[in-house]
Amino acid sequence: MANGFYGSKEEWERMVAPLRELDAGINAFASAHGLEVTQNDHNTPNRMLTWTKGGIERTIQISLYGKDQMLLLAWNAFSDEGGRRRGKHWPPKIDIPLQDFKTNLEQLLTEAYQTLKTVSGADLEY
Repeated sequence: MANGFYGSKEEWERMVAPLRELDAGINAFASAHGLEVTQNDHNTPNRMLTWTKGGIERTIQISLYGKDQMLLLAWNAFSDEGGRRRGKHWPPKIDIPLQDFKTNLEQLLTEAYQTLKTVSGADLEY
């Protein structure tokens, strides 16, 4: 696969299995809030919830990493203007065990969504 994974199909399936356990909850949250879900951007195991409001792109990303398949939750907002990007990023939540992520999925997504929802152009930096 270009841009990311070069292993076997079986290895890929093993890698994305934990995310598939979250898909129903992610898709339900996205549907309830009018967000688009992208899977495995750049052929890496992840899920991205995106939307645009007021000319600002907003992204919540859930990624797998490491041998123990820990989860990472990151969110950011950005706007491209005149060939330059202005953005705002928050420190990611890292090392979240899958079971904890599953248990707290709605709360984690809501926190990220509520934070991004309030971002305005004045909050973005070069």
